[in-house]
Amino acid sequence: MEVYRTFIALELSATVKKSLARVQQQIGSKTGGIKWVKPENMHLTLKFLGATAEDKISAVAAVLCQAAAGVTGFSVSVSGVGAFPSRNNPKVIWAGLETGDVLLTLQKEINLRLEPLGFQREKRPFAPHLTLGRVRDAKAKKVLRSMFEKIPADPIGRFTAEQLTFYKSELMPQGPVYDILKQINL
Repeated sequence: MEVYRTFIALELSATVKKSLARVQQQIGSKTGGIKWVKPENMHLTLKFLGATAEDKISAVAAVLCQAAAGVTGFSVSVSGVGAFPSRNNPKVIWAGLETGDVLLTLQKEINLRLEPLGFQREKRPFAPHLTLGRVRDAKAKKVLRSMFEKIPADPIGRFTAEQLTFYKSELMPQGPVYDILKQINL
């Protein structure tokens, strides 16, 4: 039986992706050593499932339909740039999100409903963010630390979350390739 690497995400608008690409260019023009997420691959991850057996795909899709039932599209604001695990030790560069309770409730519902299918609940609290890039060398970390102090928490954009997407991801040398397994309208 085939096994896929899967995750569940919300789509971003093309306008927000363009704005995030400008932020990447602004940071990238001052430092190297960062592997940037391609704008077309940007999304808001709600749950990373990892290895998912082919025979569970339809059950996961059904759970997502149940979790999304009654949820209507909602607004998400993107603003500010930060890093995990911290700005002093940047390994992942992210853009921050401002959302209402709908996103947190939807993510929690997905997490709970997938547990009976064998997908463990996240132990860490959900920290909604948009990954912009991954830091690859120590020189970049040093430059980024000083840059973070100068980057304002200005609004980057706003989008309406209208679809829940179940993805299959294949890791390739040039970057991940995402295929849609199921989309659910909110």
